[in-house]
Amino acid sequence: MNKKLVNIGDKQLEVLRKGSGANTVIFEFGLSECINDWIHIAEEISEENTVILYNRAGYGRSSINRDEKRGLDEIVKDFEALLKVEGIHEKIILVAHSLGGACAQKLLMKNPDKIKGMVLVDASPLEYREIEILKKKIISIDKKYNTDKQIENLKDMSLKTKKQLIEEGNEGIFSEPDTFHAMWSEFESLRNHNIVIDGESFTCDVPLKVMICDRNISDEKLIRNHIPEEEAKVFHKKIDKLKEKQVKLSSKSERIIANNSGHAIHKDDPKLVIKTIKSLIDECSK
Repeated sequence: MNKKLVNIGDKQLEVLRKGSGANTVIFEFGLSECINDWIHIAEEISEENTVILYNRAGYGRSSINRDEKRGLDEIVKDFEALLKVEGIHEKIILVAHSLGGACAQKLLMKNPDKIKGMVLVDASPLEYREIEILKKKIISIDKKYNTDKQIENLKDMSLKTKKQLIEEGNEGIFSEPDTFHAMWSEFESLRNHNIVIDGESFTCDVPLKVMICDRNISDEKLIRNHIPEEEAKVFHKKIDKLKEKQVKLSSKSERIIANNSGHAIHKDDPKLVIKTIKSLIDECSK
């Protein structure tokens, strides 16, 4: 893969550009993901389109300033700087997963005229703080998936040397302390994020596909981790309610349930993700 480092001013971002075509498709990844996690999807989309993948600050060879807060606003700022440096002035098609999906929603709300179409792949809601509040009320889930402990663990990992991380069995981007710094900073920002979307404060007519994981798979995962079934369903009912708000972001939206897929739909059912992206591109080309 012919990746390059792009200088956006205060940092360098690792970028991979593939293919050519009338549509420019850009991928925004989830927490802890990098270019390699999405290359199998991008390869097929790049056959008839220009595709751009990039590693956010701290991931892969992308640099990071450890004194800088790495919140959603900072990610959006870097994204916009990258578009400018790369000379991308046309409307883009954005494919975004998990935390990257929250960033994509912010981009859409900030400047819908820059977005030609969007695919949200089990995207994190902008009202993520509401999930954290509910989690605190469900003791079994908070005990097993306590966000404070997860963030503190990532902080501890970020303070280790690369040698220590490798000795502990970490490989690839997870052998880099900067990766963990980016992860805890991003997660902390998402944890505290709460922009309320009600379908009235914002709506647009940008073609939008909202992919949602199979809730049965998500419930089963919690139950396997000793979360009572009723509590698992209450927790996911709240998440589903927030995801319905994502559908209301556009008058041209479509909800797609990824049957038999968990949160990582791009890994569990890559064919469905590719089909959905291609469907969106066809819709944008009409």
